Amino acid sequence: MAFCLADNAGIEDRIDIFDIEQFLALNILEWGRFRSEGRQTALDDLLDEYNRIVEENETDRSLMIERSAR
Repeated sequence: MAFCLADNAGIEDRIDIFDIEQFLALNILEWGRFRSEGRQTALDDLLDEYNRIVEENETDRSLMIERSAR
């Protein structure tokens, strides 16, 4: 759909469109400064923030992401 919208607007050659999975993975790598330990810290921070938002705004707690013990 994004490709069609960009084409309709005549801007398809001026923008990049990423899948959400690619976008998140690229950001986690960047936030972690491309180091293994940094990636885990960035991912932990992202999940903590996501769960905080769900807890504050949603009635369905099953939307929260559980992490297994490391």
